Amino acid sequence: MLTYLIIFIANFVVAYFYIEYGDYVKVFWLSVYLVTMVFIVDLIKHYMKKRKQ
Repeated sequence: MLTYLIIFIANFVVAYFYIEYGDYVKVFWLSVYLVTMVFIVDLIKHYMKKRKQ
């Protein structure tokens, strides 16, 4: 869970500089989206590992 928090903060900082300053809502949702994508990929990997065994 801590990993996702770190990824979220990193995404937030990068997106903040990438998107024009002060547009917090856009930055927040972009960060949420990216973290969700990472989480889903992680979940799929975990599920595939379980299936192989």
